Amino acid sequence: MKKVLFLVLCPALLLFWAYSAEATNESQAAVLMLLIKPGARVGAMGESFVTISDEAAASYYNPAGLAGQRQREFTFMHTKWLPGLALEDNLYYGFLGYSQYLKGWGNIGVNLAYFYMGKQTRTSETGEEKGTFTSYDAVLSVSYGANVSSRTALGVTAKFIQSHLADTGAGIERGKGEGHSIAFDFGILYCSPISGLRLIHYHSI
Repeated sequence: MKKVLFLVLCPALLLFWAYSAEATNESQAAVLMLLIKPGARVGAMGESFVTISDEAAASYYNPAGLAGQRQREFTFMHTKWLPGLALEDNLYYGFLGYSQYLKGWGNIGVNLAYFYMGKQTRTSETGEEKGTFTSYDAVLSVSYGANVSSRTALGVTAKFIQSHLADTGAGIERGKGEGHSIAFDFGILYCSPISGLRLIHYHSI
């Protein structure tokens, strides 16, 4: 049943991969929060987590890692961003993750990441201050992972991304400084007969 589900699910998800973000040119650096790796354990391991992925955060690093879990998992993280360096002290990053085993089907995982970039001063082309605005990024991810053999696990994640850089465009630009997009992650985890050796493949579109 799990093999059939993957054969149906993966091609269906690929049909949506061409969906692209629509945003203004107010900033060319969007959704930088995707470069932030959640989890204290992951940070202590030098972010080398794709071959382990044995907790609720697995859906973020390698959804195939969900397949090895047999209980409910919950993780959260809240941290100030660049304390002492940022102009404001209210920049923060938050992460919530949950995973659950469904007997006979595999594992599902859900996580939400949020990056608040604080208030910023809006200025005109001449440098005149025009008030303030807030910026934030948010990503909601839904994952599925399952064993397809005694040594191989597959996983897929759908990410729904929102980036809110500003409530209006800069200067004569029309529209808002916002963007929305969908992304997909695919993971394979293979446990070889050689003790301690694992092979992985992780791909995002």
